[in-house]
Amino acid sequence: VGYGGEAIFDDFIMQTRKERDLVLIVDEAHIETDTKLANEVVDLFDPRIIIKITATPKTLPDISDVRQKKAGFVEVSEKDVIESGLIKEKIVIQTKEEIEKLSEKKQLSEDEIMLELAYNKRLELKKIYESLGLDINPLVLIQLPSDFKEKEEIETNRKDFVLSYLKAKGVKEKEIAIWLSNEKKNLDMIEKNNNEVNFMIFKVAPATG
Repeated sequence: VGYGGEAIFDDFIMQTRKERDLVLIVDEAHIETDTKLANEVVDLFDPRIIIKITATPKTLPDISDVRQKKAGFVEVSEKDVIESGLIKEKIVIQTKEEIEKLSEKKQLSEDEIMLELAYNKRLELKKIYESLGLDINPLVLIQLPSDFKEKEEIETNRKDFVLSYLKAKGVKEKEIAIWLSNEKKNLDMIEKNNNEVNFMIFKVAPATG
């Protein structure tokens, strides 16, 4: 898509630059700006302003650049972010005691222990919602490791491991969603509280903004 219907992306950007100033917004800037490809994209856009968004900045503008208005930064407090609904105030994690208790009962690997705890917690929450008369089906999010250098077959093996565990528990295929770069399944209406999907396997996309 581009001017004349035939221009490639690079041509489209270069033509746009002739007609207007560009502003480049980079989300998750702490991981998306330190690569050769990222530098090539910035050079292509040649933006008038670059806005980098991150919760964990690697660097900050120096005082001289700020004074000369060559750069700047805006800090948003955690309180404001929580009140906006972008992040939760707190996350309840599994206790060491719960993990050790399950380890003593069953000979499970670390991954199997985490899956078992998550599976049981979902059932527990489901019963609580039902007792309150709420039509809510808890969704368990299962994140695969996010190593960008990891080979595709390793990611596939880990996904298959999770799927095998869930199916052994009697979880139906329609109750498992997958959100990976090369595979998307059972994601329709997943944001609904009473969606029939019970588990979602994902990697980076929902986890980093």
